[in-house]
Amino acid sequence: NTYTQWYWKTDLLNLMNFLRLRADHHAQFEIRTYAEAMLDTLKKWVPITYEAFMDYRVGGTEVSAKGKDVIKKLIKGQKIDISMVESVIYNLENAIIRYSATGQVPERVGARHPLTTPFQAFETKDGWIVVAGVRDWEAFCVVLGIEELATDERFDTNPKRTENHSILEPILSNVIKQHNSDYWFEVLEGIALTGPINNIEQMINDPHIKARNTIISLPVPGEIEKEVMVSNTPVRLSRTPAEINERAFVVGEHTREVLQEWLGLNENTALEMEEKGIVKSSDNQFI
Repeated sequence: NTYTQWYWKTDLLNLMNFLRLRADHHAQFEIRTYAEAMLDTLKKWVPITYEAFMDYRVGGTEVSAKGKDVIKKLIKGQKIDISMVESVIYNLENAIIRYSATGQVPERVGARHPLTTPFQAFETKDGWIVVAGVRDWEAFCVVLGIEELATDERFDTNPKRTENHSILEPILSNVIKQHNSDYWFEVLEGIALTGPINNIEQMINDPHIKARNTIISLPVPGEIEKEVMVSNTPVRLSRTPAEINERAFVVGEHTREVLQEWLGLNENTALEMEEKGIVKSSDNQFI
């Protein structure tokens, strides 16, 4: 109504009207009711702002204990726990679900998928590829030159192909190994998902891997300057990115530093200990 509209406008004229309304009990009741409703909403959705307002409202110069608790919960960092074992187990989600649903322990099936066929690695004329997610079985058979299998009752549905996998796999393998990998990538586009199985050299030089800076180089000690490639950290944090900028230390690399700077021994004593075989340093005959 009129009182609320006057209150929330910000131009000078309505500000003057609002000052006159301070003596109006009806206006004060309506404004106070609306303000309390706004505070309830603020407390629910933006607690840190609510606490800051309440501190200001009571004239406090410091954040209240409750306000500090809210701030800690909102901006406090947290420990990141990444388990190598659990990372492997995460990739077993299909097997875990099947065991949970059927009670049967999944058996080893090699590189193929246990429920979808074809979905596995195949050797080509110049390497290996993975064929997965065949969208059109008939078109797939035509491209491979085995049209007769498209209507073969043993393979016309995915469950049947999986059931008769031992019969189907040799047929597909014999055809696929007759052409290069790039050939299959081209002719099967839109029909099935395909991808290369890279060796280490191919993986390191893959454009995606390079763009992600997945492999980095670090200097190694020695008379001849050289570098060694290592894998970068897989955990990428936007605000505090991790960085690998040091190589592994050589055995005995810091022996003299520890003896002289930490233990206070002079250089001659440190060299004498090395000559007697008491300690080892990375640049002497014991390494």
